[in-house]
Amino acid sequence: MLDDIFFILITCSLEEKRSLVFDKVSNNLAEIDRDFKILKNLIAFDNASTQISTIDNLKNYPNAFQSSKNIGYWSALNWCLNERINVLKRDFKYVYIIESDMLHFDFWKLEEAVNYLEENQDVGTVRTQKFSVAFKPFFSKGNILSMFTHDAINLNAFPSGKKSWFEKSKKHKHIYRSNIHGKLVGLNRLDNLLNIFERLQKKEKVSEEDFFILASSNYKYSAIIDGGIFTDKLASRLQMGSVPMGSYNALTNNLTSEYRATRKDKIINSGFDVHRLNGT
Repeated sequence: MLDDIFFILITCSLEEKRSLVFDKVSNNLAEIDRDFKILKNLIAFDNASTQISTIDNLKNYPNAFQSSKNIGYWSALNWCLNERINVLKRDFKYVYIIESDMLHFDFWKLEEAVNYLEENQDVGTVRTQKFSVAFKPFFSKGNILSMFTHDAINLNAFPSGKKSWFEKSKKHKHIYRSNIHGKLVGLNRLDNLLNIFERLQKKEKVSEEDFFILASSNYKYSAIIDGGIFTDKLASRLQMGSVPMGSYNALTNNLTSEYRATRKDKIINSGFDVHRLNGT
């Protein structure tokens, strides 16, 4: 079932700390590939990293590309979506986005998520970040208890602002249907993501909120994997200021200025060149 998923990996290491984070992520993905063979269906896109370690790691990926300049997270994703068939010589039903600070575990649950989407056509995405339905307070953004999990999320559905609810699937052990908004980092229907990015490109600026609104307008429901399959603890909010985070680049002066903000940016399609890193 995982062969129906197009995987995207986005990297950008402009200083040593971010490169050290990606070293761990890359080792983690190599372990996953031994069991699940995902790298053959993955495009790795590097946003003009200057750290040799990151570039050397990416050369081990079958389809790794580097931009001549940092075009940002949204533009990198858009390039990968547009070039998927040219690079991988086939198309897919689903897309799974991996960021350069995500450590995965229990990856087998992703097959369960695919099965769930196959059988529930009114659900657009399955969120995959570490989360426990039974222990929601420990994952609620703004709750002091979330400091123990590293993976706090907003439990109010966007854009409605309603409190999120979770309904356990009768057939799928780890899946809960929900009204919570979908996220890019999760299992998404490819046709839905293509539709969203086509609409986002028409905007002068794009933001996470824009994505949430469009995702919610296309599909009323999302789902979530109980327990999750990844954590972002390597560069979570607890490390903000010590490990650069593009998602907070606009909110703090402690980060390297060369990193582009990911919460608000624009999608560009020209003014840069992309070349293969592995030379094949």
